Amino acid sequence: MNIVKIKGLVASNRITNGIAEGMLEIYTVIRRKVTGSYTKNKEDVIALNLLRQYLNKPVNEIKYLDIGANHFRRGNNSYLFYEYGARGILVEADPLLCKKLKKHREEDRIINAAIGDGNESIPFYILSLPTRSSMDKEHVKRSLKEGLSVRRILKIPCKNLEDLLNEYDFEPDYLSIDIEGMDYTALRTLKYEKHRIKVIIAEKTAELKEGESMDAYMERQGYEVYQNCGSNVIYRLKS
Repeated sequence: MNIVKIKGLVASNRITNGIAEGMLEIYTVIRRKVTGSYTKNKEDVIALNLLRQYLNKPVNEIKYLDIGANHFRRGNNSYLFYEYGARGILVEADPLLCKKLKKHREEDRIINAAIGDGNESIPFYILSLPTRSSMDKEHVKRSLKEGLSVRRILKIPCKNLEDLLNEYDFEPDYLSIDIEGMDYTALRTLKYEKHRIKVIIAEKTAELKEGESMDAYMERQGYEVYQNCGSNVIYRLKS
């Protein structure tokens, strides 16, 4: 049995999930004390240090947009900023996770929506391992092959990044995006000549769109790869 399927089975049972959640929270607190980070590869610390170099303002004035926020703290690329007093917008498609975000991130704006290349309601697949839930059908197919199952299919409002920023009149300094296979699609909906976001973290993909890789596309928008961190890549705006 593979590790993904085991995680899915644990998450599907109320008792085992409760035990696992408790252990993961303890691990999260320990990791923060030891590494200063809430994420596996210290993406949050790297982004914070980069923004300190870029911006002539205190950390508590940094504005962030966290797409696919998931857990309010564990593995979250914006919670460290929140801890330092910064505030922003969290977007999450799973309504259950949104409830928890609203409880623990009261001073952030929480939006229950999917982010893609359109502006209409789409099916969102809640999987037996919630961190793998997605609107990307190919991603869902791969997850099912790994032993996960579909628990629910919800109709979720979908927005693209450009319309989201315009709707809320919001200009972030920092963008974190992790939407299980749709990161590159979402990144292509933003008007970079208008929104000069200083630091962007996205999940790496080998997918080509119009014959162009995600790194090549971001380079063309004025960004450079600052660091690869596991499954994520950190881009910084060229000065």
